[in-house]
Amino acid sequence: MPIRKGTEALALLEETWEDELIPAATEEMRVVNNFRKSTVTGRFGDTLNISKVAAIVAQTASSSFTGLSLSGTENTEENVTVAASFAYAKAYIAHNVTTDMVRIASFRKGLRTQLAAALATKIDVDGATLVASVSGVKGSGVDHLTKSLLLDSLGTIVKNVRNLWRPGKKNLYLCFHPDELEYVLNIPEITAANVRGDASNPNVSGFVWDAWGMNLDESGNVYQASGVTHNLLHVPESHVKAYNIEPTPLEPQMEELQYRLIWYVGYGVGEVFDEYALDLQTAG
Repeated sequence: MPIRKGTEALALLEETWEDELIPAATEEMRVVNNFRKSTVTGRFGDTLNISKVAAIVAQTASSSFTGLSLSGTENTEENVTVAASFAYAKAYIAHNVTTDMVRIASFRKGLRTQLAAALATKIDVDGATLVASVSGVKGSGVDHLTKSLLLDSLGTIVKNVRNLWRPGKKNLYLCFHPDELEYVLNIPEITAANVRGDASNPNVSGFVWDAWGMNLDESGNVYQASGVTHNLLHVPESHVKAYNIEPTPLEPQMEELQYRLIWYVGYGVGEVFDEYALDLQTAG
């Protein structure tokens, strides 16, 4: 009878472990990534105030213009507020794991990566939730992204943002849910190289992340509720992100025989100019 793997030779078979532990994929930050970052340096406290100055309309002077009794509209200026939020992520390890695990340094590194990603995802989810409150809505909420829906939305957003967007400026962003990717790829004008090519790249094949003056991105953080997906088309000035403190790790802690890794962040996300964004509602 031969020496068999599962019996006679079982105690002799080697195993090898890779040195690095591989972090699982996360969503991180895709939606809020294209929000305008507040100009406040340092902490903004419990509430961030953002004051807006309305546009002014010029008047025509008649042939009998005297320079007196000028007409015009005194705008009611607006102020918007963004509340502070605080989030944390933690991982606790029993101390005998840290003493007995040969690859403990790699394990800690992987945990730090995932803790930072957890905070980025939390901020992004909070920002994506704001899209459901945008007053400008396109789409039925029961269909998917189509050429006609995108063109209609582009026509509206370009009018609304005025001088904030010009062809070639590349500051218009569409962040859609991965459920919509197959429908985006099914729009020939987005995937056809003869439409998308330019002097620098006249023959491009496949899918690119800019089309029709939009930067395209997808994220599972895009808000879904009650069977509706709220995809965001906007310029950065529509919303704001601010930090009381950027994602930060505490020094590793020992609590009795428990090794603790903790990251935290103080932040705020909010809507500033409602008209600079559109909620493209598709089936969820």
